[in-house]
This record gives sequence, structure tokens and C-alpha cells, in this order.
Amino acid sequence: MCFACVGEAAPSDPQVVLTVDWQDCLDGRQQTFFTLDFLPDGTVTYEGKNEIREKGTRVARIDSRHVRQLVQSATKAVSPGAPQAKTSPYEERPLFCLKLKVGDGSSLLTGNVSPEDKPGKKLHRQLLRYLDLRPWVCPTRGWAPEEMARCAPSPIFFSFIERETCYASHAVHLWPDGQVYYYANKVADSDRYYKIDPAVVKRLFEIGWQLEGGPVFAGMQHDHKVRHFQNPSALIEYKQTLTVLANVPWQPLPLSEDNSCSDDRLVFPQGTVSLYR
Repeated sequence: MCFACVGEAAPSDPQVVLTVDWQDCLDGRQQTFFTLDFLPDGTVTYEGKNEIREKGTRVARIDSRHVRQLVQSATKAVSPGAPQAKTSPYEERPLFCLKLKVGDGSSLLTGNVSPEDKPGKKLHRQLLRYLDLRPWVCPTRGWAPEEMARCAPSPIFFSFIERETCYASHAVHLWPDGQVYYYANKVADSDRYYKIDPAVVKRLFEIGWQLEGGPVFAGMQHDHKVRHFQNPSALIEYKQTLTVLANVPWQPLPLSEDNSCSDDRLVFPQGTVSLYR
């Protein structure tokens, strides 16, 4: 299954034999998260653009034989007879698409493929096998780039929403090696990446596991390896704990522009403490 039409591409560097734009296709924005350009000698140029860790240009090298294999797979994915793009908003769309340019300026094939189709799935697997994207992409606030690069899931996730700023939220991910990723939703350039003592992450997990109020298992079977807490007292307590132990750099959030969150029937703060063993 594909999204977006095959189209003509502008002339490109004749040395570049494959360009892959990793795009958001789920909501039709076609926003590019990052781009990879492959040269025949194995040079790979990465250009980070949106919702990924490393923005700007990075360069890596892979085996030239792998470039040839990628070109073959990409050519097959956009050749006549391959699954055609689906543009209707009523059709199911993939989480992300690979927008391809294959060949040089004199012979260029273009098109969008989905990793859910057989040709696109093979190409995606090869790309991840030959090039580790995680140092450039992960961690990320977006589901699509997270799936693109196979980012490691975080065992601790925290989100926090207050009434006065109910259209924005704080989010924190923590990993066992001490990596911390914080961002404020709806706030540009608020992403923060840093590391703390892994023993502190272990302590934060233990504290979270013992929160009062009972875990929530909404929409899922009871799992002794997963806990989600959503009651306000647990959220306030855990936010204070993250401030003290993890030095989370909470950013100011924009105030809500209307009074839709002022209804007293709505309970704040909202959010979740999610823990995965």
C-alpha cells in the first residue's frame, strides 16, 4: 500500500544513484523527517529536517555492494507493476512512506512506496541493515521516525498536562543507560537530551512502580510487566520526583487560547506515568 502519486523529479547530482525521503504519510502532510543520498562508492549523506534528534548534514560510509543492492530494490519498488500510490483520504495510509529517486539525471525513476507493501518492506529492512539510523534519529517525539529507525522503547514515560495550558504538555522518556529525553509539546525547539546516573533511572522506576492510587489498565489486559498511572496525585508526586532526581528542565507552556478546559468536570492535572519492565 502506498500514498502519494508517482511524479517527475528535478535534475539531481549525477553521482547520486538513490535518494530516500523518509516522510510522514499517516495524516497526509507528507512532511520529510530526513533524507538519505547514496553515491556509488558507498558514501551516504544524511539531512535531518523534522522531529528527529540530529538536524543538518551528516556523512557515513557503507559497502558499495550494499548501495547496488539498495538501488536494485528501490528500482523494483517504483517500476511499472509495483503497488500504485493511494491518494484518497478515505483509504488507510501507512505510518510513513519512502519517497524514492532512483538513477541519475539521464535515467530517473521516482515514486512513493509504503513499508507495508512487499517491495517497500524489503527496502526498509535493507536500509536498516546497512545503515544504523538510530544515532541520528533517536530518541524522537514522533511515532513515524521512531518506527523508521527502530528506536529502542523507553521503560519510563511521563506526560503532564495542566488546566491553564491544556493544549500543550510536558513529556519525558528515560532509558536504563541513563539517557533522558524531554520535550514540551507545542513548544518549538524544546527538545532536551542528556544523561543521568543509570542508578537514578532504576530508582525512578522503583518509585513509579509503588505510586499510590492503583495502575490503570484501560483497553488492555492486565499485564504484570506494565503499569500506567493517571490519577492527579500520582502525576504531581512523580513530576516532583523527576525534578529532584532527574533535573528535568521543564519548559514554559503556552496558555490555552479559549476556556474549553475551564469546565470543573474536567480533572487536572492529566497525563500518565507509564512503566514497562
